Amino acid sequence: MKVLIDTNIILDSLLEREPFVEDADALFEAIENEQIEGYVTATTLTNIFYIVRRQTRSLDRARQAIAETLALMKVSAVDRHVLEIAFASNLTDFEDAVQLACALSDNLEAIVTRDAGDFAGATLPILSPKELLKRLGDKINRTDTLRQRNPVFGRIYESKPRIIEKTRFLATRASAFKETGFLAESTNQNQELSKKPGF
Repeated sequence: MKVLIDTNIILDSLLEREPFVEDADALFEAIENEQIEGYVTATTLTNIFYIVRRQTRSLDRARQAIAETLALMKVSAVDRHVLEIAFASNLTDFEDAVQLACALSDNLEAIVTRDAGDFAGATLPILSPKELLKRLGDKINRTDTLRQRNPVFGRIYESKPRIIEKTRFLATRASAFKETGFLAESTNQNQELSKKPGF
């Protein structure tokens, strides 16, 4: 099942926000195990970087958050076509409208969020992590039944590299950029960050 993960769910896991972190971690475990195909929008990544950096006061934590997200998720492009669809939608929040437009553009099957009301009127299912995991559990139960009936159906295939290997690779690349000055930041940037309003 291909789903778009709302920014708030990713932050629940990255920032260990109670009482939501348990459901978010269970969802990401299902994605890591390739039971679900998770997508985020390109704009979600910039939001994650800003929010994690602001709340932790750590540039390294923000970079690590991006590395982990990139390693786990596929990214939905945000281009002019998507922005025009979002602008023409009936959603009051433009960020949510962009996420919905990305999900529609990429033919995804649902959006996973804690704030279903933000996507009122959407033409595809809006699910909480619990609701998606329940659907997944029902599907796994049906799959297990099929495997019992047909051993060929349960044939095991070689899995992809684990998420930690991908994260380490991205973190290594980020360190290389930093050493060359590509990601260097100034004191002024930190001062500007502290002036921005919170989320």
